[in-house]
Amino acid sequence: FPVTIFGCADSITKTFEAYTNPVAQFNVAPVCEGNSSTFISSSSISKGSISSYQYRLSDGSNYNTQNFIHQFSKGDTFDVELVVNSNHNCRDTITKQAIVYSGIQPSFSTTDTCVSGVVVFKDQSKYINTGISTWKYYFGNGDSSGTANPYYQYNKAGKYTIKQVVLSKEGCSYDTFGTVDIFPLPVPDFRDTNQCVDNQFKFFSRSSISSGSIQNYLWKFSDATTSVLKDPPHVFPGAGNYTVKWIVIVTGK
Repeated sequence: FPVTIFGCADSITKTFEAYTNPVAQFNVAPVCEGNSSTFISSSSISKGSISSYQYRLSDGSNYNTQNFIHQFSKGDTFDVELVVNSNHNCRDTITKQAIVYSGIQPSFSTTDTCVSGVVVFKDQSKYINTGISTWKYYFGNGDSSGTANPYYQYNKAGKYTIKQVVLSKEGCSYDTFGTVDIFPLPVPDFRDTNQCVDNQFKFFSRSSISSGSIQNYLWKFSDATTSVLKDPPHVFPGAGNYTVKWIVIVTGK
């Protein structure tokens, strides 16, 4: 303390407080592309209170609330900075990463066919920076398959809705739908009249189909001749018993 030349003295004492700094902290769990990320602050301060929160995201977004929900536009890893301020304007900063697992665009192709024909399902899913761990196809009749490119036979005609579900390596699920047409089989039938040798036989088609239409005909006679007419005439080379095979080809449209 100061002393004058006359031996007089005085002193003063003051108290100063060093304010406590806050501790910035937050949590955000990884999410699948297309889902929202939830940011939860766990920031703290031992004395005083936190007066403000400022989040800066590397996709250009900013938030000034304690907790918030944000959906990123794509799968990637994003930097997130949090700045917290105390009621005495002391601050702390932390930077962490928010992970968004890249998505999958599920897709598949299929082939229309007739009853009992083989339907081929081909996976055409697209993805970047990930991979597919499992596939699942639901065939619209209660049956399903867990292979990437399954083969399947339907035993009833109709239009079936197919659901494809793919699971990414990170556990993200994506699905899509498609249809397959299963056409009914035609019911072949024909008639003719027995004739004498050298007389012309006349064959008449009596085939039918529940939906669609008969497109082509093929007659195979056991005398090694054929015809593609619907109702063909035919002369056999001699007396005897002959086999006639008739094939009809239909279109489902």
